[in-house]
Amino acid sequence: MDWKKKIAAVVFLLSLVCVPVAAFLLPDQAFSKTERRKLAKKPAFTVAAFWDGTYMEQLETYFSEQFPVRDGLRTVKAETETALLGKADTNGYFKVEDGIYHLEAELNEKNVGRVADSVEKLCAEQFQNADCYVAVIPDKNYYLADKQYPTLDYTRLDALIQEKIPSAQKISLYGKLHLEDYYRTDLHWKQEKITDVVDTLVQSMGQQTNTISDGWQIATEDFVGAYGAASALKTAPDKMIYRTDPSIERMQVYDYERKQNVSVYAPEKIGGMDDYDFYLWGARALLTIQNSECHNGKKLLLFRDSFGSSIAPLLAEYYEEVTLVDLRYVSASYALELLGDTEYQDVLFLYSAPILNHGDSLRFG
Repeated sequence: MDWKKKIAAVVFLLSLVCVPVAAFLLPDQAFSKTERRKLAKKPAFTVAAFWDGTYMEQLETYFSEQFPVRDGLRTVKAETETALLGKADTNGYFKVEDGIYHLEAELNEKNVGRVADSVEKLCAEQFQNADCYVAVIPDKNYYLADKQYPTLDYTRLDALIQEKIPSAQKISLYGKLHLEDYYRTDLHWKQEKITDVVDTLVQSMGQQTNTISDGWQIATEDFVGAYGAASALKTAPDKMIYRTDPSIERMQVYDYERKQNVSVYAPEKIGGMDDYDFYLWGARALLTIQNSECHNGKKLLLFRDSFGSSIAPLLAEYYEEVTLVDLRYVSASYALELLGDTEYQDVLFLYSAPILNHGDSLRFG
C-alpha cells in the first residue's frame, strides 16, 4: 500500500469515529431548513430500550439526521446526478441557469374538472348576490415553454375552467407575469413583482387602482425556497422583499383558528422552517384582514393557496375587509359556518395551476 492509500485509509477511519462523535457533541438542530421537517432528538438511554433494540434504532436515526455535513452531501448527490451523470432532473427537480423548477407536465383533467365543478356549485348556491371571479396562477414552468421544457397543457386547463364555471368571470394573469417575477429557488411569485397582477384583479373586479408608492423593504437576503430545499441543487439564495406603508402597518388580521389578532407580516418566521411564512404567517386556514383606512363598503372573500399569502395584503388596500379561506386546511362548509352571514361583494378563486392539477387536496365539502 503506497502512502496515498494509507492517508486515504486513515482519513476514512477517522471519519468513521469523528463524525458520529461530532454529531453527538455538537448542539442538536431542531429542524432541517433544507428538508422542511423536524429532526430526530438524542434518544434517552434506558436498559429496557437497549435490550429490546429500540435505543440503537433511535440512535442510528439520530446520527443520520444530525450528521454535521448532511446538507452538503445532499447537494453533492444532486449535482452529481445532474451535472456529471447527465440526468435531466433529481427527484423531479431540474435547474435552468440559476433557477430551480419542478416537473409538472401532465394535466389531470379529472382533478381540474372536480375543482371547477365545486367552484361553480359554490358560486351558484352560496354567492348568488356576489360577483364571482376565477384566476389561475401559472406555474413558473409556463414561462420556459419557448425553451422546450415540460409544462402543463394550459389551453386545455383554461377550456375546462371556462366550460365548467359559467357563474364566474375569468381573469387571465398569463400576460401579467414573467419568469423573473418568481423566486429562483421557490414556486411562489415575488410580492414586489405582482403589482400588475393586483391592478388586473382589482380593475376586473370593478375598482379603480391606485399608484403604489415605493414602500418596499427587505425581509431577508438568504431565502432558499421549497424547490431549492427539496432538490438540494446548488444555487444562490433569493432576496425576499415586502410591501410596507402606514396603511398596511395599521391593518388588523384575525386568525380564526387561534382566535387572536396578528400582524400582516411575521418577522419571527425568518430563519425558521420556511421564510415564505413571513407573509401572513404561512399556512392558515381562515384569516380576515381589516383595513380601517378604506371606506368603500366592499368586502372580498378570497379562496386561495399559498400564493395568496403575499398578494392578499396588496388586495386589502382596496377593501374594508379581505377574508382568506385555504381549503387545504378547512372545508368550505365549515369556513362559511364560522364566518356566518357576512355578505361579500366580490368572491375570488385564486389558485396556482399545480394546486388545480392536484385538486384532491382541496376540501369543497
